[in-house]
Amino acid sequence: AAAKTSTKKTVPIIKSSLDMLSDNDIGGLRVALEGTVGSPLRLVSGHAFVLLNQQGRGLMVRVPASQKLPSFGAAIRVSGTLKFDTRDLPYLSMAKDDGWSTLRQGLAAPQPKTDVLLEAPGAEDAWALVAASGTVASVSGKTIMLATDGADVAVRIRAGVAYRASRLKAGDTVSVVGLLDTSSDVPAILPRLSDELVIVAHAPE
Repeated sequence: AAAKTSTKKTVPIIKSSLDMLSDNDIGGLRVALEGTVGSPLRLVSGHAFVLLNQQGRGLMVRVPASQKLPSFGAAIRVSGTLKFDTRDLPYLSMAKDDGWSTLRQGLAAPQPKTDVLLEAPGAEDAWALVAASGTVASVSGKTIMLATDGADVAVRIRAGVAYRASRLKAGDTVSVVGLLDTSSDVPAILPRLSDELVIVAHAPE
């Protein structure tokens, strides 16, 4: 019998930028993206990380369990298939054949995205790097409720971030930088390092 020849169709990889990812039409495309790893280990759930561009736009990247995650702050190129979750948020799904590699030339550090409306974040704001300041309304466990100009925002201290939320009291003024998690009703900012949550002024006695 003649040996079967494998004619596996190779899907072309389209080099894209994060700003092109807002349209559902692109679901199923295989893409290659360059950016900076914006999340340390264990900040986001699952075997995944957030990729940021220089303007703070973010994208969740889901990695096969057999592959290791890239290190926080690394400039990388990653390939995968664009998919949309149940809330129509884009994410990059890496298969076993996909991979990531460190860029020889680094990238400028991502800056917080400046056009995010915290009271009504858009789909393109999910996992963005954001900055906010406001007054602590309450502290419960590892969640700090922050009253900002436009909205109440939760600041969640995730495992691996060495910050005691109990240091803060209602009325303290703080500034925070972190990734915007829009998965629950109240948007949440996830600081990635303890120094991304700073007390600007203590509550008046």
